[in-house]
Amino acid sequence: MSKSQDQVPDTHKYEDYDILEDLTTGAFGRVLKVQLKEKPVKPEIMKCLRYLNAKDKKAADEEVAMLKLAGSKHTVRFVELFIHDINLCIIMEFCEGGNLREMIEKMKTMPLKERKEKCQIIFFQVLMGLKHLHSLKIVHRDLKPENIFLDKDGNAKTGDFGLAEKIASRSQIYAAGTQDYQAPEAVNFNKMSELSDIWALAVIIIELLTGKHPYAGRYSRETVANISSGKFAPLPDYIKGEMKEMLIDMLNPDPIKRPTAVQLLDSDLMQLIQRIEIEKEEKEKVSQRANQTEAQLNNLVQRIEELERPSTELQNIAQELKQPIVGSEDEVQQILNKQEDLLKSIIDVMSDNIDVEFRKRYFKAGVVDSLIYIINTYQLDKITLNHMECIRSLLLPNKEIIQLFVEKNPFPGMIRLLDQTEQEIKNYAYAILSIILMFGFDESKINNPCPYFDAIQSCGGIDKIMELFRNKDYEIQTKVVLMNIILILFKDRELSNQQMRQRIVA
Repeated sequence: MSKSQDQVPDTHKYEDYDILEDLTTGAFGRVLKVQLKEKPVKPEIMKCLRYLNAKDKKAADEEVAMLKLAGSKHTVRFVELFIHDINLCIIMEFCEGGNLREMIEKMKTMPLKERKEKCQIIFFQVLMGLKHLHSLKIVHRDLKPENIFLDKDGNAKTGDFGLAEKIASRSQIYAAGTQDYQAPEAVNFNKMSELSDIWALAVIIIELLTGKHPYAGRYSRETVANISSGKFAPLPDYIKGEMKEMLIDMLNPDPIKRPTAVQLLDSDLMQLIQRIEIEKEEKEKVSQRANQTEAQLNNLVQRIEELERPSTELQNIAQELKQPIVGSEDEVQQILNKQEDLLKSIIDVMSDNIDVEFRKRYFKAGVVDSLIYIINTYQLDKITLNHMECIRSLLLPNKEIIQLFVEKNPFPGMIRLLDQTEQEIKNYAYAILSIILMFGFDESKINNPCPYFDAIQSCGGIDKIMELFRNKDYEIQTKVVLMNIILILFKDRELSNQQMRQRIVA
């Protein structure tokens, strides 16, 4: 593994993603449309690059470095990376609007006015991306319609930095990329600079406006010959004024005579589009604030309704949760289903609500007692994730709430849950124990021994936690949580038990 990827931080794994679609398979690896299993909110792109030998690793590491460095609102966003088998997997933003190659085909059928307006916005957004790249001395080297993507709102984002290179102190670098979008200096002298990207962008914009590559020949070799000689088709009459002047200047065979991204953005046309974009962003911010305000109002209404809820209703919920699970198979299932619905309703009410008094009503009505009764008495396979999420949602990192919970002696039930076969239930138990230990006692006495040590030890919890910590099959994240629990439990505590002392030191 190359040095830059030796210490990949803890991220998701390949197995954490569902593969929705295989978009491309080529010499440089696979491009997959994926979605996280645990949070299936929106798709992302997974690019799998070979990571076998030194050459593969160098190329993959350089692409990742460029992707991270190039990050801006006008470039495809990097999310994370991880190693899987022989591949380095890069997770990136998925642009739902496709790429400009697809847009070129769509724009052929658009009314001319709409096509020109759309094209001007894309022109501005790609220029903004190039301005950022070129300010970092990065040359994209493979700017073409397939490498410019559109998000769900139609905003253009430059992507695929596999051939991008920093120009450093040199004024030119070796050429790379697709020949039909290589500037004359690349075709004739195998050299490129930031101004080669400017030339490629002009070709793309003309192609968007006209549906045709301006240097297109009958076959690829003739197209390259036209680029080499600077021979391009006359622009149609509807491309005029400042737009025409900009595009012709950008296609100048002499790169030194081409305008930079900064100079192009300083034109009257681009300044006007920038003002339009700023106004659009401001409107979106106002809309987002309005949506947030509406959500906050809805939350307040919900809280008021909950506070007006009769205490007898909460007491009934507590009784329903403690209903014995007896009867025929169908009757038992009905009881369990009803309890699950009650648990979900509590979880929904507690979501995004941090009101202490609000939670005290559930303690006072006996709802928390019922939940502790369940984890103490139910068969372990009858305790569900909703039971655990409900307990967690009723707790806060708040001393008063934690002490109310501890007064009900939840430790035997919590330790009992550590015998669960379902790891997610155990994870909830670890999380709840951690909340109790970290927030459940007076911060002014932080250097004193943990006050819950004896209660946890009396139900066999210390031995159980130590046993789990020594389990070699546990993932590192679980080990870290258990280690933190152990450190808090044994803080400032003299150990007369030599065997226990040796275990902790080990």
